[in-house]
Amino acid sequence: MKQDIKPIIFFLTTICTIVSIMVGLGVIFGAIDYKFNSEVFMETTSYNSNLYMNKELADELNTYYADSKREFSACIIISQEKTQVSNDNLNIDYYLTGIEGQVKYSGFDHSTNEMCNYGTIHSHPKGTPYFSIADITAFKSRIKEGETFAVIIHGENEFTYITRNDFEEKKVVITN
Repeated sequence: MKQDIKPIIFFLTTICTIVSIMVGLGVIFGAIDYKFNSEVFMETTSYNSNLYMNKELADELNTYYADSKREFSACIIISQEKTQVSNDNLNIDYYLTGIEGQVKYSGFDHSTNEMCNYGTIHSHPKGTPYFSIADITAFKSRIKEGETFAVIIHGENEFTYITRNDFEEKKVVITN
């Protein structure tokens, strides 16, 4: 009986050894393949955006901000004007060209708006130039519905924005 088991044990040991070698080789080749693909095929492009708006629109938005007792929000219209790739950098210029729909006023520390085509602008009556946790959380939800920009006004001619591609807060440039 012991001799009948030896070939089976030898066979199972051989199978386990072969499987172990195949798994080991798979891990090694997988690591090599991952390194190759990440170096060759992954995007190395960094993303940079600029958002511009003209002085007339800034003045219009400043009038809404002048009611500093309440936050306002509105849907914004954005157009992509220029895309440039150089030295692995993607630079995109956007223009905030207007607001669509009605401006909505809410409480002192919050405002809401329906879903928008491009994004929203809302005010920070206390003048805080940074997006709050609530702002970021709301924007992340809105990204899933297709919005790409969030803008805050926090003082006269003081606008800050973030995009779905880059959550770094940047100043909106006002042009003449």
